Amino acid sequence: MPQPASHFAELGRDIWANQRPGHGLCFTGDKFRSMYGCSPEICAILWNVVERQCSIYDNVRPKHLLWALLFLKLYLPIQAAAAFIGCDKKTYQRYVWVVIDGIRYARCDTV
Repeated sequence: MPQPASHFAELGRDIWANQRPGHGLCFTGDKFRSMYGCSPEICAILWNVVERQCSIYDNVRPKHLLWALLFLKLYLPIQAAAAFIGCDKKTYQRYVWVVIDGIRYARCDTV
């Protein structure tokens, strides 16, 4: 289902606030871009393309796109990234690679 850019901005802020309680309100568009490598508007467009590729996997949600973009932008070790996100290492790794594969296959379909 298509998601508005405001939804991605909120998800990005929630991930930021997970590690910095009380700092969610100071999460600006610049911080979003520095963390995920693109704007919430681009995330919404990318999700609309990638969602079709990832639909064969249950429970792939917009937050998983942000996890994958965080991985691609910051290239943190899996253990550290999972701790930053606040999830299990295997869960993080599974969804990051499902979404990255979705991006890769979507790219082939759109080019």
